[in-house]
Amino acid sequence: MSVLKTLIVDDHAAVRNALRGLIEEEPGLECVGEAANGVLAMEAVQTLKPDLMFLDINMPERNGLEVLRLLRQDKNDVQIVILSNHTDIHYVDAAIRLGANAFVGKDSGFEVLLQAIQTIQTGDVFVDPATRPRSV
Repeated sequence: MSVLKTLIVDDHAAVRNALRGLIEEEPGLECVGEAANGVLAMEAVQTLKPDLMFLDINMPERNGLEVLRLLRQDKNDVQIVILSNHTDIHYVDAAIRLGANAFVGKDSGFEVLLQAIQTIQTGDVFVDPATRPRSV
């Protein structure tokens, strides 16, 4: 089993630290870096070349949807899991339309994140059932 190099992008240090701790305990995942805003996220993707990125939406400098749009515009194939408090259907639809591989609400447990990772590894899109999207 190959190890997925993971990048955590969130403007809250507590979220980054908690997620890093969970990732480090999970076989098959390795946290290679963190970023606190969208500008740093873009730089980290270029230098660290992660396989997987957990990306918040609401951040300073450049929001997560803008980062997602720019990465897909650049044809970057990093798998992106949007991890956000903004679970309104408009955010979910926008993220999926822009090319997110998964959308998970921050209120969901780590087991939902693991399910998202497993799903996107098969090439499917994952949307947290708690968000109730119109379409995927």
